[in-house]
Amino acid sequence: MNFRFSFQEIFYQYQLKQRLTHTLGLRPHKIKAVPFKTFAYVCFSCEEDREAALKAVNGHVWKGRELTAKKAQAAADPLKRKLESLKDETALENKKKRTDDNHFSDLPSALRLKSSVTPLWETPYSNQLEMKTETAKEVLKAVATHPDVRGSFVQARMLYNGLCSPLLPIVPSPVFQEYRNKSEFSIGRSEDGKETIVGFRFGLYKDGTDCVGSPSEILILPSSSKMVAQCFQEFLGSSTYPVFDHRTHEGHWRQLTVRTTRERGGIMGVAEFVVQNTTAEDREKVKEDIKNYFTEGPGKMSGVSTFYFRPCSIKTSNSTSEEPYELIYGDGFIYESLLEMKFRISPSSFFQVNTAAAEVMYKLIQEWTGATQTSTVLDICCGTGTIGLSLAKSVAKVIGIEMCKEAVEDAKSNAALNGVTNCEYYCAKVQDCIQDIVHNLDTSDVVAILDPPRAGIHQVVIKALRMCQQLKRIVYASCHPMIAKTNFIDLLRPASRKTKGVPFKFIKAQPIDMFPCTKHMELLMLLERDSDEVPSI
Repeated sequence: MNFRFSFQEIFYQYQLKQRLTHTLGLRPHKIKAVPFKTFAYVCFSCEEDREAALKAVNGHVWKGRELTAKKAQAAADPLKRKLESLKDETALENKKKRTDDNHFSDLPSALRLKSSVTPLWETPYSNQLEMKTETAKEVLKAVATHPDVRGSFVQARMLYNGLCSPLLPIVPSPVFQEYRNKSEFSIGRSEDGKETIVGFRFGLYKDGTDCVGSPSEILILPSSSKMVAQCFQEFLGSSTYPVFDHRTHEGHWRQLTVRTTRERGGIMGVAEFVVQNTTAEDREKVKEDIKNYFTEGPGKMSGVSTFYFRPCSIKTSNSTSEEPYELIYGDGFIYESLLEMKFRISPSSFFQVNTAAAEVMYKLIQEWTGATQTSTVLDICCGTGTIGLSLAKSVAKVIGIEMCKEAVEDAKSNAALNGVTNCEYYCAKVQDCIQDIVHNLDTSDVVAILDPPRAGIHQVVIKALRMCQQLKRIVYASCHPMIAKTNFIDLLRPASRKTKGVPFKFIKAQPIDMFPCTKHMELLMLLERDSDEVPSI
């Protein structure tokens, strides 16, 4: 029931509605004027109303201009379009997977595993950086052309070759082998089903792949992590408890996580064990066996300084639930030095997996915040506090927010460890506390650092940041920017009845290669606005 209504100037929707209803006596149901275009869309409740409008509008003179009207092509059903898009993407992925599987099936198992875990291991590093630069460009183009904000980027697209902002050259990782300080090893059976292996699956379990291969040739893992995995594999050879089978849900041993640091003796192990059909006494015996093996037996050579046991329960047909960590031996922590500071790491706390590249990124964040001795820094999704603490001595105050209780305890400990007294931490979901925190800020100089999980942050957080009168600059670090793109759009979109607060402007972006030999990277983005324009809450 739509028609396309053409005219020579841009009119506001209420002006158009007045003209159609009062002057022409029509009954429009919905009107949408398109900014910066010479037409608008008008919807009607029935075909009769639409036909009457076509006759009345065509040839009608308004402000000296003759108007024309015609039927508009009906918009596609958005749900149907989305389903068709997902169907096409799934078909493409399945086709690619079949092609890849056929290709990999001819390779030795070690090469297939390397290609699964580190898909770019054969790609020259300069080419890896080029590929990731192109990924960053795709993100900035997607932002620049998004219907809700593209009007703000007309000039930027002309200046930056279709991008919404300047894209600075990608920052390479200082190291591209043996950089990963956290490894999550699957525990399963070898391809022939004869051996228990602590390593990585050859593919995704949801795709039907459940066999596991040795991590010995995975380039991104430090030799210390591989050693722990090998020792634990040998330990399992004498265990009376079988490997957990994801198909039958039988068995017990599920995963081994190894965390390492550049500090001498900084190795942590975490063994996950499905507790079904075992008693508390059984599990205490298992923990005692692990302790003896890694402190007095053959596993002592691996140098694991602290070891945890994590019981798991079967939750649904395809998932398990984890219980609190239980310390087997050691003090429960490992320590890492970064930017001339020392940081405590617990088993569940977030810490960037590439320490050397994290140092590079944190230095950039320090520079981009432009924070001074009068600044208050909102460190959102702060983890163990590394970013905020690296800024603390050059700003007035740091407020960290993190939902992981263990990480918050680490952050507080790290502040004390480094003699920092101007940091305070909130243990909560950001969306549950951000509005109160922002409302109680007693400074006119606020900058925010966002380093959220892949999916980004909650809409409530975006709303609070937009409405924070004192906030003038945001530095956003995203490890999957295409997924988190909605956050950027919501920070940039013009103010409206639904979206309050003065929007931010996209200043610049820079990719950082945090994950060599994989397709992933971090994208650092700077957004600013004139805080004088921001209304108080």
